[in-house]
Amino acid sequence: MPEILRGLDCFVLPSLGEGISNTILEAMASGLPVIATQVGGNPELVIEGRTGALVPTSDPEAMAQAIVGYATNPEQARVACQTGRVEIEQRFSMEAMVEAYRNLYDGLTGSSNRPQ
Repeated sequence: MPEILRGLDCFVLPSLGEGISNTILEAMASGLPVIATQVGGNPELVIEGRTGALVPTSDPEAMAQAIVGYATNPEQARVACQTGRVEIEQRFSMEAMVEAYRNLYDGLTGSSNRPQ
């Protein structure tokens, strides 16, 4: 899948319903701007205007405008690519997830289990 994603200019997900989309995470990790519908967990992953674009469901005109927007403004697409990649690394990398679980555990137990 990474090889296929690297061949794309942007990633489009016109879902009518979605949870936390692994495909959006994979696209952002591959350095693609994301255009997705405003459903489920998509707005948690796609930061409007920074890492991609969110459009209403069942609105092909808005989807087309978002695609054309990136196609005609490569600088905006490049910035979204870079911002999305950084966002994924900071929020969803293995290190970030381990740190979040560690902080949750420490908060629940009232102690720190980190080496001094």
